[in-house]
Amino acid sequence: MSQFSQSDRRVVQSPPSRDGLPSMLGAGRYTDWAASPGNFKEWFVNVVVQAGQPLLEEGVGFPVHTLLVDNPTYSWLMVEPGRRWIMPYLVGAIVPVFSGGQVVRVTAGAPPGLKSNTLTANQQIWVGAAEAYLDPADGNPIPVALVLTP
Repeated sequence: MSQFSQSDRRVVQSPPSRDGLPSMLGAGRYTDWAASPGNFKEWFVNVVVQAGQPLLEEGVGFPVHTLLVDNPTYSWLMVEPGRRWIMPYLVGAIVPVFSGGQVVRVTAGAPPGLKSNTLTANQQIWVGAAEAYLDPADGNPIPVALVLTP
């Protein structure tokens, strides 16, 4: 039998319930990131076409470890600090950020060798920045038939 110290952070005790039995609330073990998801900030960015200017550039005040992006526009987007390309008509992309930068920047453009589509004014993208490490996801393409219907 091994002995555990109360100061050992691997030991998680659940508080007793009113009837003296262990409560199911908090009975499981959680890693640090699951127990405290940390900070989160989101933006709804209205596309205003200005050549050479980022669509979004803002300091968040915490290390960003995950970017979440919905891009229902006609253009590719470069998201930083993850330095990843988000394709047009893609929602639900979850991008890991290993550097933990504190400035979120989104610019329109295209990867080298691909055509750069022009942004259309009055479109909107959504960007979320999380301090927590979330599992990456490719996202889901929006069917073109839905995009082209008036």
